[in-house]
Amino acid sequence: MSQQDPLQTRAESSTDQTPPFPVAVAASAYRGTEEAVGRGYRGLLALIAPLLAAYGYYTDSERNAATRALLLAMGLPLVDGVFPALVLGGALDTVPGLLVVGGTIFGGPWMLTIIFEEMAGDDRRTRLLRVLKVAALVVPAAGLEAVAAPTLASLLDMSVFHVFSALIVLTVGASIANDVLAAKLVAPKYLLAAGLVASVAARLLEPAPITLTVIVEPFVVAQAMGAAGIATTLALVGAFVGPRVDDHLDRDAFRTGAGIALALVPLSIAGVLPSLSSLAVFALALAFAIDTGDDT
Repeated sequence: MSQQDPLQTRAESSTDQTPPFPVAVAASAYRGTEEAVGRGYRGLLALIAPLLAAYGYYTDSERNAATRALLLAMGLPLVDGVFPALVLGGALDTVPGLLVVGGTIFGGPWMLTIIFEEMAGDDRRTRLLRVLKVAALVVPAAGLEAVAAPTLASLLDMSVFHVFSALIVLTVGASIANDVLAAKLVAPKYLLAAGLVASVAARLLEPAPITLTVIVEPFVVAQAMGAAGIATTLALVGAFVGPRVDDHLDRDAFRTGAGIALALVPLSIAGVLPSLSSLAVFALALAFAIDTGDDT
């Protein structure tokens, strides 16, 4: 008669035990929050789905996944509180400021990575049309957000939202650099929804009043749309050269370099690194990832 291993019996009995009450409550709250955020996100998509369908985003889910990813990359500054803060802080008052905001904040390495990676295999015309579709939404939205920037700044706790914005960019960078991490990390849409909830909640706890203010200066609106236009120009250049780069790109090396470049974006926004450091790293990654085919 064989004896049962006591260690195995103890392990089996430990797995059958219910978790402590605080752990169970925390796990239940987490699952409930995740389900609520998911329902809210799906509800938001259901509201704007007719507009996106009419605009051509959902005509083919597989082919238009890249378009939606590009919309997220270029539109994130408009919803994470970064762009209104830049408008109010005067970051768009100079030409170098416009170039930095347009080249790094509105997508930057993330935007170009989508064009080179997610749109690989598309012809030049298709890529250009995808960029123009997104630009047709982002550029006017940048102007409208410049008008409402003071109100948005009073509705959200920008410091809280900036933390979630940095987490989103870091998550995307890690996902691009490593496929294994991509399957384990939280989806950006959940981080975005959590950031909205947390920033609004933090703002409601502050005693400062909420103000309804608009900026009616056409020059400020033009500056905001100009920054988005610079990002669009950079995206169009990437879409134009993309088909030529496809056959000569070491994608593993490119994804690693692009992920590192994306990880530098939050540090650039925080002022820890120079403003153009992420684009410089991305340019180096692209240069080293291109295989010219010259073995001599």
